[in-house]
Amino acid sequence: MTNPLSYGTLTTMPNGPGAGTDNLTSLPSATALGQGVLDFSAAPVYDCVIAPMKVKSGSTGTSASGLLTGYIITSEDNTVWTDGISPTSASDQSAKIATAMVAFQIAVVANATTYQTPEVSIFAILGFVPRYAALVVYNQSGHALDTTSTNFYEKYSITSYV
Repeated sequence: MTNPLSYGTLTTMPNGPGAGTDNLTSLPSATALGQGVLDFSAAPVYDCVIAPMKVKSGSTGTSASGLLTGYIITSEDNTVWTDGISPTSASDQSAKIATAMVAFQIAVVANATTYQTPEVSIFAILGFVPRYAALVVYNQSGHALDTTSTNFYEKYSITSYV
């Protein structure tokens, strides 16, 4: 029997580091921003995996109790999103977070330090793959993240049916 799945290539998040609209590099503290829309509406998708992310804390002011949290938000029409959060807005979405699913949470507690997140499976978190999804990153480190986009890595890969 042949493998019924096809693994896609790693792709940078639509609003990830170095993108035209970069919502991760220099992300201010106490701010949550969407990393862009992941569109699965063209054909059924088995899963979408968010590769381990690499983030770098700011050069000063990082709190000893700092956190970075990733949330998965979803939509079936690319209009109405979990908690009314915009997946592409450049304005803080943290006050809207209520029912979004936590994908990961890591301690970010030292200045100018590189951290990695765990790999995330949207199917494993939600139990299904929606037509549209987005990752929202909430910086609670006490200071803005690093200002150089090459100090970040934020990619995803789609696994589809053959």
